Amino acid sequence: PRLIKRYQPAQRPYVRQLITKMSTTPDLVIDEQSAKNGLEVVSIRHVGLLCSNLEKSLAFYQGLLGLKVCDDRPNDKLPFGGKWLWVGSEMIHLMELPNPDPITGRPEQGGRDRHVCIAIKNVNKLKSIFDEE
Repeated sequence: PRLIKRYQPAQRPYVRQLITKMSTTPDLVIDEQSAKNGLEVVSIRHVGLLCSNLEKSLAFYQGLLGLKVCDDRPNDKLPFGGKWLWVGSEMIHLMELPNPDPITGRPEQGGRDRHVCIAIKNVNKLKSIFDEE
């Protein structure tokens, strides 16, 4: 309830605009429980990633991985820098913020921390690029 109250569309025109643009989708339901409650969750539409340097992050996601920037998303409507990148039919929202990942209080093993997995076909090609650096 607190999250819903925080982002009430009436108080945030941009959120209201996004909700207005949302449409139902005929995709397969991926969660049985959400089908029971009538919501029918079908997919993740975007993932928000924090970065301290948008330019360097774009060099990786856009330059190395070849993801395309979505020019339809308003990058100037939020109080911080950022870009939206297409990953198939979903998006990554890069958000440039100071000190996005503080070291203190984080798990020692990164796999148990925040992460996103991007599927690619040629892992060996990516590995060779990293090995060259």
